[in-house]
Amino acid sequence: MNDIKPFSESINVELGSTTSPSSIINYSTPSKKGSFEILKENKIPLTDEEHNIVMKAKAVWHHGLHGEETPAVWKSKDSQGNIVYIVNTHRAWNKASTLLGAVERYHKFIKSTA
Repeated sequence: MNDIKPFSESINVELGSTTSPSSIINYSTPSKKGSFEILKENKIPLTDEEHNIVMKAKAVWHHGLHGEETPAVWKSKDSQGNIVYIVNTHRAWNKASTLLGAVERYHKFIKSTA
C-alpha cells in the first residue's frame, strides 16, 4: 500500500554514467541584464538646468563629502534610446519620462524607502 518512496530513493543515477545530473544541466547560461542595469550603464549627466530644478524641489540625498545635498534624480537612456529620469534607493527604484515626474516619484514613494 505504501508505494511512495522518499525522494532520495527514487533517483537512479549510475556512477560513471554520461547522463549524470551535472552533464544534463547547462550551468553556463548567459544572464540577461535587467532594465535597471541597462539604465545604470547608459547613465548621462543632468544639465545645469535639470540639476537646479531637482535641487530647488528638494529631491535630494545627503551624500556629499560633508553631508551636502546631492540630486536624488539621475538621467539615462532606456533600451529604446529614450531619455528617462530615475530615482532609487537600495530597496526600490522608479523611472519617469519627465524630470518633474521623477521628482514627484521621489517625494511620493522613493524617499520613504531610504
